[in-house]
Amino acid sequence: MSDMPDARRSQSDFADQSRWNETAKPVLEDIRKRPEKYKVRKAPTDRMGITAPIATIIGDYQDRELLELGCGRGNHAVYLANQGARVTGVDIGEDLVAVSAAVAEANEVQARFEQADIRKLPFQRDSFDAAIGLAILHHLPPEGVRQAFAEAARVLRADGVAIFYEPVENSPVFDFLQNLIPPGRKGSPFYRPSLL
Repeated sequence: MSDMPDARRSQSDFADQSRWNETAKPVLEDIRKRPEKYKVRKAPTDRMGITAPIATIIGDYQDRELLELGCGRGNHAVYLANQGARVTGVDIGEDLVAVSAAVAEANEVQARFEQADIRKLPFQRDSFDAAIGLAILHHLPPEGVRQAFAEAARVLRADGVAIFYEPVENSPVFDFLQNLIPPGRKGSPFYRPSLL
């Protein structure tokens, strides 16, 4: 008996995320026309300020087996592959997976991409040195987050590490706090008046 959950899925299993997949179709067409526009020149995590902390946690990327959960358009996976990692990216959107593969091809790097739900990964136990999820958990209900953590733990090697980074924009606490403190100045595009 395999330790891997049944990875076979019907299209209905992915229906709740179809809106993310739809954003990929025009990008896929554009990559085919202008691949040079999709060169990954720096880490997408730079704008989040987490490139260095991730590198510190993982260490040398060379020949490490890395899994990116919810890889989206594949830019971070391509960056990691450029650093020498052996990268597998998964996303729930079939077209997003195609975009990721096209971005890897445009950057002339080897990376593998598969359509998969992070709550039921189609990989054997002990397959990866690290699993990275950037801004994906907030798309899941609480039980889905628990399932994603359990799956990440299952596919990691004994000394493996899981790294998750989440924005706080969907946090009820942050929503409350940001409305107490008005950012910007009146008339600026970022101005939001306080509730007080």
